[in-house]
Amino acid sequence: MLVGEVAKLDIGTGVCYDLEEVGARIWEWVEELRLVEEIQAVMLEEYEVYVVSGRHNVLRLLQELSSKGLVEVKNDAPA
Repeated sequence: MLVGEVAKLDIGTGVCYDLEEVGARIWEWVEELRLVEEIQAVMLEEYEVYVVSGRHNVLRLLQELSSKGLVEVKNDAPA
C-alpha cells in the first residue's frame, strides 16, 4: 500500500478492499457521518475535479461500498 491509501476488511467475508487516496478521504468523511452532499462539496473543494465528475465519482464509490455492505447510505434528511 502507498501513503494515503486505506485497506478495509469485511470481517464477514474476509475480503480486503483497498482505497486509493481519494477513496480513503471519502471513507474518512463517511466515518464522520457526513451527508453525501457534504462529501461531494468538500471533495470538490479539496481536489481539482469538475463538479459533474466529482459528484459522479462520490456517488459511484458510495454505491459500490454500499453494495458490499461496507457502508449504509440513507435517504433521511436531518431533522
